[in-house]
Amino acid sequence: MVKIYNVVFFLIFFSFFACEVNDKEKIGKLVAVESVVFPARDFIAVNPAYTHLVESDSGSYLFAYNHVAENFQFINMVNGKVVKEVPLRFEGPNSVEGFTGATLTSLDSIWLIMSKPLRLSLLNFDGEIVLEKRIINDLVPLPLNFIILPHHTPLLQYGQKIFALQPWLQGHHQITKEDLTKFQLVFSYDSERDTLLWYDIFYPENYWDKGKKLSDFSWTKAGNNLCIAPLYDHEIQIVDMKSGLLKERKQVKSPNL
Repeated sequence: MVKIYNVVFFLIFFSFFACEVNDKEKIGKLVAVESVVFPARDFIAVNPAYTHLVESDSGSYLFAYNHVAENFQFINMVNGKVVKEVPLRFEGPNSVEGFTGATLTSLDSIWLIMSKPLRLSLLNFDGEIVLEKRIINDLVPLPLNFIILPHHTPLLQYGQKIFALQPWLQGHHQITKEDLTKFQLVFSYDSERDTLLWYDIFYPENYWDKGKKLSDFSWTKAGNNLCIAPLYDHEIQIVDMKSGLLKERKQVKSPNL
């Protein structure tokens, strides 16, 4: 049996609030329950968007991107040895030049967001790109040309679908409040049907009522739900991953906003 876990640091606490869909208010608390120390033998970029704990019958491994060697590595959690390297090429037909993030979804699949042109790519463990899908959205006022996977927004898998997001309002100074309803935040790629679908999930209509503010959010998966928490707003959205429909909006007041 193989299990893959996102290595989450501190932003996951949003989900403690976001995934409560009943009327009873609950307060979330972040508590450290365990720490793991192992003798790493190389430099790695510890970005939780593409750093994962892999537990299998043969042991526990850390999957991470080595920005010095420019490859993905599986590192034994007991002795710190690299047991598997996935080569990355930056020229030729399997080039990952311009990739802005990656997520391990199974023991033979690494999904990457690529730019120039913007696309979703599937990489096998031989470093070969076996599938690519252009990411296009005709609704946004300006051409969509860049998506990045920071630590708080990894790709998420639900069945045969890979969910991704585009949280930034492009053309911040040019667009108007009315344009907010044109910036769909979430899309998915269905690998069986080879279809890419954007969902009608937007920032709240009052997001810019008190003036323009920055755009970004964190998210997590909870069962069949996506829990989306804007970093500069109090409203959390809960989305059903099966239908892509918004299930609930919830105000979670923070004194830090």
